[in-house]
Amino acid sequence: MIENTDRLRTALRGILPQSVYQKGADALDSFQVVRKEGCETWQRLREASRKDVRAGGDLISLSLRCLEHPFFIRQGTPDAHHVISCIIRGEYGRLPLMTEPKWMIDAGAYIGDTSVYFLNRFRDLRVIAIEANPQNYKIARQNLAPYASRCTLLQKGVWKSNSKLRLKNDLNFTYVEEVPREQAEFDLEGIQIDTIMSEHQIPRISILKMDIEGAEAHVFSSPDQNWLSKTDLLIIEIHNAEAFSAVEKALSKLQFRMIKWRSVFYCYK
Repeated sequence: MIENTDRLRTALRGILPQSVYQKGADALDSFQVVRKEGCETWQRLREASRKDVRAGGDLISLSLRCLEHPFFIRQGTPDAHHVISCIIRGEYGRLPLMTEPKWMIDAGAYIGDTSVYFLNRFRDLRVIAIEANPQNYKIARQNLAPYASRCTLLQKGVWKSNSKLRLKNDLNFTYVEEVPREQAEFDLEGIQIDTIMSEHQIPRISILKMDIEGAEAHVFSSPDQNWLSKTDLLIIEIHNAEAFSAVEKALSKLQFRMIKWRSVFYCYK
Protein backbone atom coordinates (compact mmCIF):
# COMPACT_ATOMS: atom_id res chain seq x y z
CA MET A 1 0.00 0.00 0.00
CA ILE A 2 1.37 3.43 -1.00
CA GLU A 3 0.51 6.58 0.93
CA ASN A 4 1.58 10.19 0.43
CA THR A 5 1.92 12.13 3.69
CA ASP A 6 3.35 15.19 1.94
CA ARG A 7 0.24 16.17 -0.01
CA LEU A 8 0.50 19.94 0.46
CA ARG A 9 4.03 20.05 -0.90
CA THR A 10 3.05 17.79 -3.80
CA ALA A 11 0.03 19.96 -4.61
CA LEU A 12 2.03 23.19 -4.55
CA ARG A 13 4.67 21.69 -6.78
CA GLY A 14 1.98 20.85 -9.31
CA ILE A 15 0.35 24.28 -9.22
CA LEU A 16 3.20 26.78 -8.90
CA PRO A 17 5.77 27.60 -11.59
CA GLN A 18 9.04 25.80 -10.87
CA SER A 19 10.94 29.03 -10.19
CA VAL A 20 8.34 30.21 -7.66
CA TYR A 21 8.19 26.82 -5.96
CA GLN A 22 12.00 26.66 -5.71
CA LYS A 23 12.22 30.13 -4.16
CA GLY A 24 9.65 29.11 -1.57
CA ALA A 25 11.51 25.87 -0.83
CA ASP A 26 14.80 27.76 -0.46
CA ALA A 27 13.16 30.27 1.89
CA LEU A 28 11.80 27.45 4.05
CA ASP A 29 15.23 25.81 4.18
CA SER A 30 16.77 29.11 5.26
CA PHE A 31 14.18 29.58 7.98
CA GLN A 32 14.78 26.08 9.35
CA VAL A 33 18.56 26.51 9.36
CA VAL A 34 18.42 29.86 11.14
CA ARG A 35 15.87 28.56 13.66
CA LYS A 36 17.81 25.40 14.51
CA GLU A 37 21.45 26.36 13.93
CA GLY A 38 21.67 30.17 13.86
CA CYS A 39 22.51 32.84 11.30
CA GLU A 40 26.24 32.12 11.14
CA THR A 41 25.68 28.51 10.09
CA TRP A 42 23.10 29.63 7.52
CA GLN A 43 25.60 32.08 6.03
CA ARG A 44 28.34 29.44 5.84
CA LEU A 45 26.03 26.92 4.18
CA ARG A 46 24.83 29.55 1.74
CA GLU A 47 28.42 30.42 0.82
CA ALA A 48 29.33 26.74 0.42
CA SER A 49 26.44 26.11 -1.96
CA ARG A 50 27.42 28.86 -4.39
CA LYS A 51 27.89 27.49 -7.89
CA ASP A 52 30.46 30.09 -8.92
CA VAL A 53 33.21 28.62 -6.73
CA ARG A 54 35.49 25.73 -7.63
CA ALA A 55 33.65 22.46 -6.96
CA GLY A 56 35.29 20.23 -4.41
CA GLY A 57 37.69 22.95 -3.28
CA ASP A 58 38.56 23.86 0.30
CA LEU A 59 36.81 21.92 3.03
CA ILE A 60 34.49 23.82 5.35
CA SER A 61 34.17 22.63 8.94
CA LEU A 62 30.69 23.06 10.42
CA SER A 63 29.96 22.95 14.14
CA LEU A 64 26.28 22.09 14.31
CA ARG A 65 24.27 22.20 17.53
CA CYS A 66 22.73 18.83 16.77
CA LEU A 67 26.07 17.04 16.26
CA GLU A 68 28.69 16.03 18.79
CA HIS A 69 31.60 16.51 16.37
CA PRO A 70 32.41 18.91 13.48
CA PHE A 71 31.12 17.99 10.03
CA PHE A 72 33.09 18.68 6.84
CA ILE A 73 31.68 19.70 3.47
CA ARG A 74 33.10 20.82 0.10
CA GLN A 75 32.41 24.14 -1.56
CA GLY A 76 30.50 24.28 -4.83
CA THR A 77 28.98 20.77 -4.41
CA PRO A 78 25.61 19.44 -3.18
CA ASP A 79 27.16 18.87 0.27
CA ALA A 80 25.50 21.93 1.87
CA HIS A 81 22.10 20.83 0.54
CA HIS A 82 22.61 17.37 2.07
CA VAL A 83 23.46 18.90 5.44
CA ILE A 84 20.28 20.99 5.38
CA SER A 85 18.07 18.17 4.16
CA CYS A 86 19.48 15.16 6.01
CA ILE A 87 20.95 16.61 9.22
CA ILE A 88 19.18 19.88 10.00
CA ARG A 89 15.74 19.09 8.57
CA GLY A 90 16.00 15.34 9.21
CA GLU A 91 14.46 14.13 5.95
CA TYR A 92 15.28 10.54 6.92
CA GLY A 93 14.30 11.01 10.55
CA ARG A 94 10.48 10.77 10.42
CA LEU A 95 10.47 7.35 12.04
CA PRO A 96 7.32 5.41 12.90
CA LEU A 97 6.90 4.28 16.49
CA MET A 98 9.61 1.70 17.04
CA THR A 99 11.94 0.37 19.70
CA GLU A 100 15.41 1.88 20.04
CA PRO A 101 17.21 0.90 16.80
CA LYS A 102 20.27 -1.31 17.19
CA TRP A 103 21.64 -1.71 13.65
CA MET A 104 21.53 0.55 10.61
CA ILE A 105 22.87 -0.01 7.10
CA ASP A 106 23.45 3.23 5.18
CA ALA A 107 23.54 2.16 1.52
CA GLY A 108 24.77 5.17 -0.43
CA ALA A 109 26.29 7.06 2.48
CA TYR A 110 27.51 10.02 0.36
CA ILE A 111 29.64 12.09 2.79
CA GLY A 112 28.24 10.44 5.92
CA ASP A 113 25.45 12.93 6.57
CA THR A 114 22.63 10.46 7.27
CA SER A 115 24.86 8.13 9.28
CA VAL A 116 26.05 11.02 11.44
CA TYR A 117 22.46 12.20 11.96
CA PHE A 118 21.36 8.82 13.28
CA LEU A 119 24.55 8.21 15.30
CA ASN A 120 23.87 11.42 17.20
CA ARG A 121 20.16 10.74 17.60
CA PHE A 122 20.61 7.17 18.89
CA ARG A 123 23.73 6.83 21.04
CA ASP A 124 23.71 3.00 21.11
CA LEU A 125 23.14 2.57 17.38
CA ARG A 126 25.71 0.71 15.27
CA VAL A 127 26.04 1.66 11.59
CA ILE A 128 27.50 0.02 8.52
CA ALA A 129 27.90 2.76 5.89
CA ILE A 130 28.63 1.96 2.23
CA GLU A 131 29.75 4.51 -0.36
CA ALA A 132 31.02 3.72 -3.87
CA ASN A 133 32.25 7.14 -5.05
CA PRO A 134 35.93 7.57 -4.01
CA GLN A 135 35.73 11.36 -3.56
CA ASN A 136 32.61 11.09 -1.40
CA TYR A 137 34.11 8.14 0.49
CA LYS A 138 37.14 10.25 1.41
CA ILE A 139 34.97 12.95 3.03
CA ALA A 140 32.68 10.36 4.65
CA ARG A 141 35.73 8.73 6.23
CA GLN A 142 36.71 12.06 7.77
CA ASN A 143 33.16 12.78 9.00
CA LEU A 144 32.63 9.30 10.45
CA ALA A 145 36.07 8.91 12.07
CA PRO A 146 34.91 10.28 15.48
CA TYR A 147 32.23 7.57 15.55
CA ALA A 148 34.57 4.70 14.66
CA SER A 149 33.60 2.66 17.73
CA ARG A 150 30.01 2.45 16.41
CA CYS A 151 30.38 2.92 12.66
CA THR A 152 32.16 0.96 9.91
CA LEU A 153 32.58 2.59 6.48
CA LEU A 154 33.03 0.43 3.36
CA GLN A 155 34.04 1.60 -0.10
CA LYS A 156 31.83 -0.81 -2.02
CA GLY A 157 28.62 -0.75 -4.01
CA VAL A 158 25.41 -2.32 -2.74
CA TRP A 159 24.38 -4.70 -5.52
CA LYS A 160 22.34 -7.78 -6.35
CA SER A 161 25.39 -10.04 -5.97
CA ASN A 162 28.96 -10.02 -4.72
CA SER A 163 30.38 -8.91 -8.07
CA LYS A 164 32.95 -6.73 -9.75
CA LEU A 165 31.60 -3.27 -10.56
CA ARG A 166 32.57 -0.35 -12.77
CA LEU A 167 31.92 3.23 -11.66
CA LYS A 168 30.44 6.01 -13.73
CA ASN A 169 30.52 8.96 -11.43
CA ASP A 170 30.96 12.63 -10.65
CA LEU A 171 30.54 14.57 -7.40
CA ASN A 172 26.77 14.46 -7.68
CA PHE A 173 25.92 10.92 -8.80
CA THR A 174 27.58 7.55 -8.89
CA TYR A 175 26.28 4.88 -11.22
CA VAL A 176 27.55 1.32 -11.21
CA GLU A 177 27.42 -1.49 -13.71
CA GLU A 178 28.47 -5.10 -13.36
CA VAL A 179 31.74 -6.29 -14.88
CA PRO A 180 32.02 -9.85 -16.27
CA ARG A 181 33.74 -12.14 -13.78
CA GLU A 182 36.45 -13.10 -16.26
CA GLN A 183 37.43 -9.44 -16.78
CA ALA A 184 40.44 -8.43 -14.71
CA GLU A 185 39.86 -4.67 -14.53
CA PHE A 186 37.15 -3.27 -12.26
CA ASP A 187 36.67 -0.26 -9.98
CA LEU A 188 35.22 -1.72 -6.79
CA GLU A 189 33.43 -4.68 -5.30
CA GLY A 190 29.68 -5.04 -5.24
CA ILE A 191 28.20 -6.49 -2.08
CA GLN A 192 24.83 -8.04 -1.22
CA ILE A 193 22.94 -6.90 1.85
CA ASP A 194 22.83 -10.52 3.06
CA THR A 195 26.64 -10.55 2.90
CA ILE A 196 26.86 -7.33 4.93
CA MET A 197 24.64 -8.86 7.59
CA SER A 198 26.68 -12.05 7.69
CA GLU A 199 30.12 -10.39 7.78
CA HIS A 200 29.12 -7.95 10.53
CA GLN A 201 26.95 -10.38 12.51
CA ILE A 202 23.77 -8.33 12.16
CA PRO A 203 20.79 -10.44 13.26
CA ARG A 204 18.23 -7.85 12.18
CA ILE A 205 18.36 -4.46 10.43
CA SER A 206 16.55 -1.78 12.42
CA ILE A 207 16.98 0.87 9.71
CA LEU A 208 18.07 0.38 6.11
CA LYS A 209 18.55 3.69 4.34
CA MET A 210 19.06 3.29 0.59
CA ASP A 211 20.01 5.96 -1.94
CA ILE A 212 22.04 4.14 -4.60
CA GLU A 213 21.22 6.06 -7.78
CA GLY A 214 19.08 3.48 -9.55
CA ALA A 215 20.95 0.34 -8.46
CA GLU A 216 17.93 -0.43 -6.27
CA ALA A 217 16.29 -1.84 -9.42
CA HIS A 218 18.93 -4.59 -9.46
CA VAL A 219 18.94 -5.15 -5.69
CA PHE A 220 15.17 -5.61 -5.52
CA SER A 221 15.02 -7.73 -8.69
CA SER A 222 17.42 -10.28 -7.24
CA PRO A 223 15.99 -13.59 -5.99
CA ASP A 224 18.32 -13.32 -2.96
CA GLN A 225 16.30 -11.13 -0.60
CA ASN A 226 16.50 -12.91 2.75
CA TRP A 227 17.54 -9.60 4.26
CA LEU A 228 14.22 -7.95 3.49
CA SER A 229 12.23 -10.11 5.92
CA LYS A 230 14.81 -9.16 8.56
CA THR A 231 14.43 -5.40 7.99
CA ASP A 232 12.22 -3.36 10.31
CA LEU A 233 12.32 -0.07 8.40
CA LEU A 234 13.46 0.73 4.86
CA ILE A 235 13.96 4.40 3.94
CA ILE A 236 14.59 4.58 0.22
CA GLU A 237 14.93 7.09 -2.59
CA ILE A 238 13.67 5.53 -5.82
CA HIS A 239 15.22 6.93 -8.98
CA ASN A 240 13.22 5.65 -11.95
CA ALA A 241 10.13 3.70 -13.03
CA GLU A 242 12.01 0.41 -13.40
CA ALA A 243 13.34 0.71 -9.85
CA PHE A 244 9.92 1.67 -8.48
CA SER A 245 8.33 -1.40 -10.05
CA ALA A 246 10.99 -3.73 -8.60
CA VAL A 247 10.82 -2.18 -5.12
CA GLU A 248 7.03 -2.16 -4.97
CA LYS A 249 6.78 -5.78 -6.14
CA ALA A 250 9.28 -7.03 -3.54
CA LEU A 251 7.73 -5.04 -0.68
CA SER A 252 4.15 -6.01 -1.50
CA LYS A 253 5.04 -9.69 -1.18
CA LEU A 254 5.92 -9.08 2.47
CA GLN A 255 3.04 -6.65 3.02
CA PHE A 256 5.17 -3.58 3.61
CA ARG A 257 3.49 -0.18 3.59
CA MET A 258 5.14 2.50 1.42
CA ILE A 259 4.68 6.01 2.78
CA LYS A 260 6.08 8.87 0.69
CA TRP A 261 7.62 11.90 2.36
CA ARG A 262 9.37 14.48 0.18
CA SER A 263 11.81 12.52 -2.02
CA VAL A 264 11.88 9.29 0.00
CA PHE A 265 9.66 6.36 0.88
CA TYR A 266 9.34 5.01 4.43
CA CYS A 267 8.57 1.31 4.17
CA TYR A 268 7.54 -0.92 7.08
CA LYS A 269 4.94 -3.47 8.11
